[in-house]
Amino acid sequence: MTFCTDGNALFTGGGLAAVECGGGRTLIENVRFTPWEIRTGVEPVPVILLVLYGRVDVTVNGGERLAADAGSVVMLPADCCYALTAREDVHLLAYAIENLMELWEGDVPSGRGNGVSAGRVASLEMNERLWEYAMAVSGYLFDGMSGQRFMRMKAYEFIYLLQFYYARDQLAGFFSSLLNGDADFTRVVMDNWDKVRSKAELAAIAGLSTSRFGVRFKEVFGMSPYQWMMTRRSEQIYYRLVYGSESLKEISEEFRFGSVQHFNDFCKKRFGMTPGKIRSRKKVEQPVNV
Repeated sequence: MTFCTDGNALFTGGGLAAVECGGGRTLIENVRFTPWEIRTGVEPVPVILLVLYGRVDVTVNGGERLAADAGSVVMLPADCCYALTAREDVHLLAYAIENLMELWEGDVPSGRGNGVSAGRVASLEMNERLWEYAMAVSGYLFDGMSGQRFMRMKAYEFIYLLQFYYARDQLAGFFSSLLNGDADFTRVVMDNWDKVRSKAELAAIAGLSTSRFGVRFKEVFGMSPYQWMMTRRSEQIYYRLVYGSESLKEISEEFRFGSVQHFNDFCKKRFGMTPGKIRSRKKVEQPVNV
């Protein structure tokens, strides 16, 4: 599901347009989820979701969850780990736009805006004009339109609509992950968190003292490194148990549990049930809150 510059799609949807123009890549895709379907991924470019109907829960970097209803526009920062959980039938547009801010005309908004932390999910509500735009683009994709100039023009139009109809402080919050200096720090964390065993090791890789790393981490991710790493690890384990094909023993070894009993104890503490019970939930109606 990872976006690649070779043209691979973000999701499997009802229509797709991927173009390359001026060294930047633009992908626009119709996406449909069934109730309680979960998608996870890591994207090298910002991803914008426009929810046309239904409700989807969005989690970025293991942080707080955002419930996005029809009419929501959601920004997923570049290089983030995200999880999308459909609460009902969902239809959305997914945009992946390389060099997104190059589409901006004039001065870009400055500051984080509305207290939004870097590396965290941000959202806006569609007004009437943006809603009309989103429905039209969805229809074009279903009709099979995929011309390079046309779809790049639609990406520009999206940015123009935001600039014209939304206040600068709203846009500063929405685009905060692209407008601040935390991108390099976020990338170091995302590239290395699952390769280390402690906050101190991750701090050393980031070139910071353990105490300074903890402060910076909370500024960017909104929680302590330990909380964040445990949440991310739990999400990965849960996803492997429900959707993976590996044996319980293989998953236990992959996540470096000392014994199967230790793995069982971890799952009972984090999810309220054993790994075997979680695996039996492949077809259940509702996932466990990790």
